[in-house]
Amino acid sequence: MFSAWTTIGLANVLQVIHAVTVAPVTWPLASVGLLVVAVIAVLVGSRRGATRGGVRVAYTLCTAAVVAYPFLRAPAPAVLSGRLPADDDTRQALTQLLTNIYRAFDYRTEDAIYDRLEVSATGDQLAAIYLDHLRALELENRGGARASVDEVDVQNVRRVAASDQGFRLDADWTVSGSVSHFGHTHYRKNRYAAAVSIIVEDGAWKISGIEVLEEERVL
Repeated sequence: MFSAWTTIGLANVLQVIHAVTVAPVTWPLASVGLLVVAVIAVLVGSRRGATRGGVRVAYTLCTAAVVAYPFLRAPAPAVLSGRLPADDDTRQALTQLLTNIYRAFDYRTEDAIYDRLEVSATGDQLAAIYLDHLRALELENRGGARASVDEVDVQNVRRVAASDQGFRLDADWTVSGSVSHFGHTHYRKNRYAAAVSIIVEDGAWKISGIEVLEEERVL
């Protein structure tokens, strides 16, 4: 999937590749503490026959909890931190990950390419993408086609399901760019339908597997 497009990269310009970090899930400790105290105040007040006083104290504490909500937060347990992202976040994450992979091939040395691929891919998928690149580079050195990717557009994300370390989804996206061969340049646009596995590694989302279900030449 990547080998036909990975000899030059996006816009022929070296760009910094940023990891797609996982937004941390935090708990508002201050607000939770104040709400607990408010409940205790109501219970104690009712037992002592001072219900109104307890309610007034609880009301004050609840107001303080609302004000304190953005402050004094702590990381939630890992089981909650790994929750599925919202649909828009999933689409944006996949777009950035795929774009990062294509941008990695802007670089010309093998070590630089591998290091930048590692930002967005891991495991067997990282190795597969890298080997695809080496095969494409070999063809280029023999006078094969050179490709320049201009845009990666994730059009649809569906059937997002949790996995052991992240999530798995089905997605459709297009890759647009140009292919130069024997002095001629042709515009190309391919559409892919694939099952993608994304995991959390070192605090960032990474693609751990891509199973292409359908590939179509659009232009």
